[in-house]
Amino acid sequence: MACLRLRILDVDEKCSLRGDTLQQAIEKDLQLGLIPCCVVATLGSTGEAAFDNLKEIAMVCRKYPLIWLHVDAAYGGSSFVCREFRYLLSGIEDAHSINVNPNKWFLVNFDCNCIWLKDYQQFIEALSVNPLYLEHEWMDGTVNFHDWGTPLSRRFRVLKLWFVMRSYGIKGLQHYIRRHCHLASLFESLVRKDSRFEVMNDVKMSLVCFRLIKLNVDVALTEDEMTELLLAYINSTGELHMVPAHIHDCFSIRFCVVYEYATEEMILTAWTFIQDSTTHLEMHIKNQEDYPGVRKMDSKERKTLTNLVGKYAHTRTVPLSDYRQQAEQPSLSDCHIPVLVPLSNENIVKMVDVAGLINDKRDSIAP
Repeated sequence: MACLRLRILDVDEKCSLRGDTLQQAIEKDLQLGLIPCCVVATLGSTGEAAFDNLKEIAMVCRKYPLIWLHVDAAYGGSSFVCREFRYLLSGIEDAHSINVNPNKWFLVNFDCNCIWLKDYQQFIEALSVNPLYLEHEWMDGTVNFHDWGTPLSRRFRVLKLWFVMRSYGIKGLQHYIRRHCHLASLFESLVRKDSRFEVMNDVKMSLVCFRLIKLNVDVALTEDEMTELLLAYINSTGELHMVPAHIHDCFSIRFCVVYEYATEEMILTAWTFIQDSTTHLEMHIKNQEDYPGVRKMDSKERKTLTNLVGKYAHTRTVPLSDYRQQAEQPSLSDCHIPVLVPLSNENIVKMVDVAGLINDKRDSIAP
């Protein structure tokens, strides 16, 4: 919004921003005559729930009084209700602001965002507007939240957060967060036991990123293509839905525990379904001589496979009849995942059935 130049900095093998990297970036900017004015550290990134080394970042920012240190804890911030995760907050005392999205992992529906400011007066000086029609006799004794952001009016979002806190209490919220992290740890252990897969992220919270690295058949597909094909197939069944992320430039699948009442049995069922889907994929490749993976694909075939599978690996599909009940536009969005609306229900099969996998899927795989 401020039209400032943005720099994306490199991370380490755990997708964490380190102090040395930040120091080098600041020095380079200063040499170019630029003025570093803001650093955004992340606690629980979207793709892999990675945590930047906030302590090292804060130590660097101390040297530069003009730099505003903002901490984006939109997802990971909810975990700090549990004491065992607060070591990740080391260095937070040097932050100027931190935000948390309770609608992501705190049982509050969309949208709800909390921001803490070390000096809120700076926000007011930058954003306040006081035309005559907004003036009143209690201005000096009240807090006008329209001075804290760009809109002059806002919904009463905090009320739903208050209800959650009053209903669950601190122990209830701690149990909820810890339960999700335990279930994610269980899923991670299951992935590591299957040599066909590898875990791609440093699992701290309720998100596990994994990918398919080999199939028990001879196939001329890259690991990225195999993983993308598997994700497209799983999503097409309607039994399980996951979304992808690029981690270290590798296509990965995100498995995130989000259901409030999730159980170990559900995790085991989901993992069994993923394994069965992978086995079914192997069987189909082995039995289909015309499948392009049994020989080296030319560039045109590879592009077709990537385009077709990619559509379903990144979207969810709704039947045309359902869509017409909701909207008349050619696209639909639920604010999280783009929705693909085929012109007819038959097109779903034509689009996803890159290797003829859809026709017999419900007979071959138990839900």
